[in-house]
Amino acid sequence: MQVLKNIQINVQIPINKSKREVWDALLNDIESWWHKDFYVLAESQIILEPFAGGRLYEKTIDGSEGLWYTVSSIHKDQTIELFGHLRPEFGGPATSLLKINLSENNGTTVLQIYDSLYGVVDEAKKQSIESGWKLLFTEGLKKYIEQN
Repeated sequence: MQVLKNIQINVQIPINKSKREVWDALLNDIESWWHKDFYVLAESQIILEPFAGGRLYEKTIDGSEGLWYTVSSIHKDQTIELFGHLRPEFGGPATSLLKINLSENNGTTVLQIYDSLYGVVDEAKKQSIESGWKLLFTEGLKKYIEQN
């Protein structure tokens, strides 16, 4: 029998750019920094619609789409909150409430990722998701923005 659980994931990544630069890259350059290992659909692009009700999704040339998250709130230059579903083939079923927050201290921006999952999740899945967020935002966003 599968047991429903709630897990919390907190990841902090320092980025050597201003909060404004990180915010702009996070929302407007996502296709440039999204890590190749995170695409689900073949030959797709990742799109973020940065407004409440907007989607974070993949889309292919032939019109196929895959929804990652829906934006629930956005606070300019500071926070974006999203909700989505973790399908069974990716370790679910579970619901994810994701919050990405930016804070700045002496020219360094701290990207804080808070992911709360509820569903069929365990410690192994928690470790996998935490590693995934670190990879996506360290090898993706951080690397992209610090090199540009």
